[in-house]
Amino acid sequence: MASPASDERDDDIAGQVARGQIAPVYCLSGERYFVDAAHAAIRAAVLGLAGAAAGFNHDTFELKETGLESCLATARTLPMMAKRRLDVGKGVDQVKADLLEPLVAYVADPNPSTCLVLLGDKVDVRFKAFVALRKAGFLHVFQPLRDNALVGWLRALARARKIDL
Repeated sequence: MASPASDERDDDIAGQVARGQIAPVYCLSGERYFVDAAHAAIRAAVLGLAGAAAGFNHDTFELKETGLESCLATARTLPMMAKRRLDVGKGVDQVKADLLEPLVAYVADPNPSTCLVLLGDKVDVRFKAFVALRKAGFLHVFQPLRDNALVGWLRALARARKIDL
């Protein structure tokens, strides 16, 4: 998995989940386009397996309002009539460091039947929870494209969609 300084892109995660390599935890942060694309790929892979039971196996939490504990408690539950469940925690970067402590224990022993996706704009990689996520390979920080890489990225994206530029 990627380190915070990597130039990982959403297609890395999309390719992994398309091959069935779904991690139990993803913490996605950085460039919003890439975060949203990776989140969409994960959601499609996990809930696509759930079929008609997808509604029973998908929960979204605004972590600033509900807190991390309720998100983690739901992540520890088993899926209903499906192989996996998807729990999404939005705003992980807005949670205070001391309230992130339960995440360290969860990362050490995640529920294998749940895919926990934590979303944030800019995480502070010095916090203990984000250090644990990075060590486990669950932290994905998407860097903005540099000007000199933009043209190549656009061409690759167009080619993947069978569009000529």
